[in-house]
Amino acid sequence: MNRTSRLLTNRAILREFRPRVGVFPGVYGLKSIGRRTYSSAAVEKNELGKSEYLTSLHRKTRQRLGGAGKVTEAPRADDCSTEREPWTQDEEVILYRRGLVFDDLEMVAEGLDGRTKEECTAKWKEMNAVLEGPIVPAVEQATEGQRFGRFWPHEDAKIQEEVERIQQGDASRKPTAAQWKEIAKQLGRRSADGVKTRWSRILHPQWDHSPLSAEDREVLKTAIEEYDQQWSVIQKVHFPRRTCAQLRAFWRSGCRLKPQAQRTNYGAAVFAKVDALLEKNTYTNPQGVVRWTAMVAAEMPEFLDRAESFRQCYVRSRSYRATARSGQWSKDETERLVCGVAALTPDFTGNKGAMLSGFWVEIARRVGPRTPGQCAARYTYITTLHHDVLRWEYSELLKLLQLCELHRFRWSRICKLLPRPRSPQACRERFLVSLRGSDWILRGIAEDLVDKFDKHKWAGVLQATSVRKGVIKVTKRKEEAEEVCRIAAESSGSA
Repeated sequence: MNRTSRLLTNRAILREFRPRVGVFPGVYGLKSIGRRTYSSAAVEKNELGKSEYLTSLHRKTRQRLGGAGKVTEAPRADDCSTEREPWTQDEEVILYRRGLVFDDLEMVAEGLDGRTKEECTAKWKEMNAVLEGPIVPAVEQATEGQRFGRFWPHEDAKIQEEVERIQQGDASRKPTAAQWKEIAKQLGRRSADGVKTRWSRILHPQWDHSPLSAEDREVLKTAIEEYDQQWSVIQKVHFPRRTCAQLRAFWRSGCRLKPQAQRTNYGAAVFAKVDALLEKNTYTNPQGVVRWTAMVAAEMPEFLDRAESFRQCYVRSRSYRATARSGQWSKDETERLVCGVAALTPDFTGNKGAMLSGFWVEIARRVGPRTPGQCAARYTYITTLHHDVLRWEYSELLKLLQLCELHRFRWSRICKLLPRPRSPQACRERFLVSLRGSDWILRGIAEDLVDKFDKHKWAGVLQATSVRKGVIKVTKRKEEAEEVCRIAAESSGSA
């Protein structure tokens, strides 16, 4: 095989990236670069830096062919005496993309005209420090572009169809390893092991996916008392048509829990009596926590067996208003909310019982047709507005994506680990913007995270019904935050 046969031509990619790459005839997708090997399909599939990748390939190809048609390079930073400019966001993106592909920072610097190896090294160390760990080149880990996560209905149907074709009526016949690979190839981005696991654990006709009956639940409780949570033993002895994952899910979902108490309408007189007891702090400990069980046992023994349900009914009744208004808050409502909280907070400090029974109820009465729950949620939202007006740096976005993978979209935990203060709502909205944005590096990482964790519906990443579509206008929110701070300052001054 000669050298020319080892060159791959792809004129479509050239036309797409010609303005960014520069003028040179042909695109040479050389597979080997230095000590490592990368395929053009892998680079395109993983959305790595195509333009910089092709530029380096063209340069090295010309050198191997005898130096003909050398690429004209811009002068390096060490050839001029001017002071270096700060790194732009585009340069950080290029550095990050090339750093994922190449181990050698000298090769990384080749794609950044005007930047030396020393500058790239310093910036790379700075990005590593922000991410709290080295950035590992991940090309070799995902060169096949396999898809993880839940299987779609058409994929399950295809697996069942192919397995039935292989078995030809004989259920004891199992597909071989080569046949599993062939089925995975027909699905596209699935691996053979993933397809085999899906069939053996979920789609196999021997498994029963119906809910457990009352008798089966009792058998499961007895088996757990005897074998503890040894699911494989319980499955073999008592439930041969159930998988271990099914038994574990049944046990964790409801078998070990007590039956839920039925909702009871206790009446306005009972709740009025509870209001009086809470205002007197009769059943409130020194820490401000209401002792619901002691209150019900002493004052309302007929509800003792439903103490927790009684507390839930009381809280729900105090949070509901039939004439409540929903929708966007007006400026007058927001002003009344802030002024009311500033005026009532000193009277309720250190008294959780009174806070539960009367604080937000009184705030809702002052605001107007709003529920206490709406007032509490709105006040929490406007007090965190100052977190959202800060501009997101690119290194901070990379940190956000890394924390999303580590903590699986638990936004309340992620927002506390960022370099600058952010609210959970702001972190979630920024992740969705990255998922829909034009930066294909951030979008690719976000899509991989969604594919990985969508099976578990972490925090409703795809079902973002509570998140407003589009990018929030920072100027509008900044003006609203300043208005809220001004109202709070005037209220505290007048008090």
